[in-house]
Amino acid sequence: PLGANRPEVSWHQFSTDHFVVIYHDGLDSIAREAANVAEAVYPVVTGNLRDPLANRVKLYLSDLDDVQNAFAFGDDHMYIWLRGILDDLTLGGIRSSGRAKWLRAVITHEFTHIVIAHATKEWTGAIFPSASVPRWFNEGTARFMEPDGWTPDIDQVLRVAAVNARLGYDGLGRLDGVMLYETGHSILRYMTWRFGDSTLARIVNGRRDGLGFYDFELAVKQATGESMGEIYADWQRTLTVMYSAQYGVREEADEIAPPLTERFNFITGARISP
Repeated sequence: PLGANRPEVSWHQFSTDHFVVIYHDGLDSIAREAANVAEAVYPVVTGNLRDPLANRVKLYLSDLDDVQNAFAFGDDHMYIWLRGILDDLTLGGIRSSGRAKWLRAVITHEFTHIVIAHATKEWTGAIFPSASVPRWFNEGTARFMEPDGWTPDIDQVLRVAAVNARLGYDGLGRLDGVMLYETGHSILRYMTWRFGDSTLARIVNGRRDGLGFYDFELAVKQATGESMGEIYADWQRTLTVMYSAQYGVREEADEIAPPLTERFNFITGARISP
């Protein structure tokens, strides 16, 4: 994914019931752990979205680059940089709250993308990837499936946005990426609360047009009886009222105590030097 082969290491692979795990020297134990996690995640995600996969999914593992990320390519493979595991400390890994291990969270997240891509795959996928599913829905569903569920750090982002009239898929400057994920996550939880736990499965396995292309808006209408615009407006009103009510009964920070300083450094993560 970084545009270069890595001939300085040897690569290995083995197969499980649903995955082909591909890794380089030095990752044998992690590869086995990832395989067990992936197999445990498989029935959860495919069961919730009601879309088992016919072929094994390739799971690439690498610790050759200082990258804390992962991605899924269609319904073909996942690629995970393992540097994030070094941050899997007792206080909760790379997120500020939650108890799930990073490896389980990231495999669940990326495999959800794989299943969504498989369920909504179009015949043109052999030529160019489909963009029929909005990214907020894709990322929101992946966050929804993660083992930690709803955590205080998600609440914090949405509360700040709501009381500043900035709810949506963008805004809040540096929190743009966070808003994309957590807004989608929140909307999907709202949809399952209103329309039932099977709502997401009905959407990803929903209607296609006469040419066989997946139609997200039509799938939402079929699954819920309402348009996505109506659902979004209801969600926005609900969150605005809820968070505004919470905010209205709280004291401002400068009413509680005088500020000690006007500026301070905020440490988002720390790692012991090798």
